[in-house]
Amino acid sequence: MSQRARVLSLYRSILRLGRNWTSAEGPQQTKEQRDYILREARELFRKNKQLSDPAEIDLRIQEAQARVDIAVHYENPYPRPVYTPPDTYAAATDKRKRDKYQKKLNEGKPIYTQSIK
Repeated sequence: MSQRARVLSLYRSILRLGRNWTSAEGPQQTKEQRDYILREARELFRKNKQLSDPAEIDLRIQEAQARVDIAVHYENPYPRPVYTPPDTYAAATDKRKRDKYQKKLNEGKPIYTQSIK
C-alpha cells in the first residue's frame, strides 16, 4: 500500500471514529469529544500536508495511529498526559544544562505526543 493510500485510509478512519464516537460521560460530552476529534484531525492533517520526506510521513502516520489506539482503549480522545521526571528542567540561567535537559526530554517524548503543542 502506498504512503498516500495509507494516509487517506487513516484520515477516513479517524473521521469515521469522530462521527461514531460515544462518550462514557453522556451526550453533552459525546458532542464535545466528537467535535474535538474532527477538529484535531483536520488541523493536524492540514498542518502536515506539505511533508514530503517519507520517513517523516511514516512518523506522523505512526503518531496518528497511536493516538487513535489510545483514544479507543481509554475511551478518551484527548491526549494522555506525559510524566516529566523531577529536575528535568534546569534553571533558565544555565543555558548548557537547560539545553541538555530539554534535549533529553524531547528524546523521551512518546510518539503520540509529537504534534501536541
